[in-house]
Amino acid sequence: MDNWIYLAETVVPRDIALPLPVDAEVLRSLLVPLFLLHILFVNLMVGGTVMATIFEWMGYLRREEKWDRLSEKIAETVTVNKSMAVVLGVGPLLIVNLLYTLTFYSSNALTGHAWILIVPLVTLAFLLTYLHKYTWQRCQSGVWKLLHIWVGMGSTLLFLTIPFIFLGNVNLMNYPDKWYDVQGFFAALNIGNGNVYFRYIHFMIASIAVTSLFLCMWLTYNARVREQLPAGFTSPGIRRLFYSIAFFVTMGQFVVGPTLLLVLPRVGLSTFMLTAILTGACLGVVLLVLMRIEIISSDERIGRLWVPIYFVFMFVAFSMGAGRQQYRDNSLREFNEAVAQRTAAFRHEVDAFNVAFAKGMSGPQSGEQLFKMVCASCHQVDVDKSAPTLKEIFELHKGKPEEIVAWATAPGYKRKQYNKMPPMAHLGEDKLALIAEYMLEVGSGKKELVIDDSNWIRKLDQEQVAQTAMETDGDAEQGAALFVSQTCVSCHRGVDGAKPVGPSLEGIAKRLKKEEIIESILAPSAKIAEGYETWSFLTFDGQVLSGMIVDEDEDEGTLTVRQNDGKLIELVEDDLDGMKKQDLSQMPGGVVDNISPEQLADLVAYLQSLEKTE
Repeated sequence: MDNWIYLAETVVPRDIALPLPVDAEVLRSLLVPLFLLHILFVNLMVGGTVMATIFEWMGYLRREEKWDRLSEKIAETVTVNKSMAVVLGVGPLLIVNLLYTLTFYSSNALTGHAWILIVPLVTLAFLLTYLHKYTWQRCQSGVWKLLHIWVGMGSTLLFLTIPFIFLGNVNLMNYPDKWYDVQGFFAALNIGNGNVYFRYIHFMIASIAVTSLFLCMWLTYNARVREQLPAGFTSPGIRRLFYSIAFFVTMGQFVVGPTLLLVLPRVGLSTFMLTAILTGACLGVVLLVLMRIEIISSDERIGRLWVPIYFVFMFVAFSMGAGRQQYRDNSLREFNEAVAQRTAAFRHEVDAFNVAFAKGMSGPQSGEQLFKMVCASCHQVDVDKSAPTLKEIFELHKGKPEEIVAWATAPGYKRKQYNKMPPMAHLGEDKLALIAEYMLEVGSGKKELVIDDSNWIRKLDQEQVAQTAMETDGDAEQGAALFVSQTCVSCHRGVDGAKPVGPSLEGIAKRLKKEEIIESILAPSAKIAEGYETWSFLTFDGQVLSGMIVDEDEDEGTLTVRQNDGKLIELVEDDLDGMKKQDLSQMPGGVVDNISPEQLADLVAYLQSLEKTE
């Protein structure tokens, strides 16, 4: 309870309080097939680009046109497979975003510039691929042919680089306990015993094998297609060529695969995961046997087993995909359990605070009671004290209480004679709506504001107030509710990582004595915490600006200043004619004018209970 206000700012992650659109198990069951469908076309895109480049080089070096024509045929498939890979990648990406939000976006951030570079790298790769495809006929000889080959090599190099970034990111997701060791993309590659390097080799071998099996069918699947084969190739020759390539690179998987399994951290291993992987490996042996039979078959019989080969390959891919998905879930199990516990603890703390807050606001939640507790210290009926009067507010917002709610939720800063109103969003729209209706009723004269303020601090001698608060043992639980109702929460807590408007109150009891805390509340301008002073700035062009310095860059000669309206501005020191520290604190006076000295003691007791968090 004591640390509720700082709970949201700690580095321990908690889950996002939003429901999934469908059950998590449904998403998991969809992830593997959708991902495999996406990765199939990625394999075809990458493998096709590599093979097109290799065969074009062969044609150029051997001066054999048939290899150049074959390369052109392969290149024609790359752009189509590229488009399919992009479209089919949307589904698994969305599911990963939903199921692994914390780990996915954390690994994105940790891989840094490399992850951001994916977009321009993919764009450039696609453009080079189209350029390579559509300039083939114009670049048939001489330096133009050599330039054409280099364009193909450029796209190939990019297609070899981009999966490496993806694999580094996906691998990093599996080991959240190692995130603190990561300092950029290259450091991320060593996480998990460096298994990402073997995963990359495994992926590249698979890309060549998948593309070879695809081309074996695509270039020979009917008579019309076979008639369009490049001169110098026959249908049996094409099939034997690509079956042989697929056979030999798949044999390489039986070296890379076990090595990858051995270097994987044990955190994700399980019986199910190993069973799935070993099942895929056994089916891989069957696949090799079937391809070998095809390779040694006669020209008349080669190709009769391509349907069984594709079915076996499909089961190999599914087994491997299921095993990898199981490894990810296993490796993240402890992390997810910790996140669930952190989320439950956070919700428990919030619920505990809500109970304490309700105690501090016991009784019917009427607009009158809320106004007296929260707003009456500044807003009076017709006395312009430190904020607009209720009569003026009525004239400005008659019939439009929602405007008051909107302003109170995120106040601006329009009147220099007043301190900026602290935001009241913590009260919630329902309570703010009750307050707004009541303010308009009082401002219009329909209701009379009757307040027994005889024991309010603003009616009492300040020395006596301080003395009473010093001598009273406050109730920290009641003080926690006052910390919210008196709007202290609005300024003494950072939002979205930003420096708070007021100094941190963690461990304040170790820095200030009780009487010093009381003085800083009753007279905030008497002693302003270092780093939270208000400064006035005069520019050479005659502008007068003011605010709190939140950052100073000595190398650039700039100051970052938060103005009273909350906006951040950057000032160049060379553009300033002068700057002066103001004696007035940003904390408005009178924030506790509408409570009693005893309640002030409760508030101080709560502040003293806040411990310093590491």
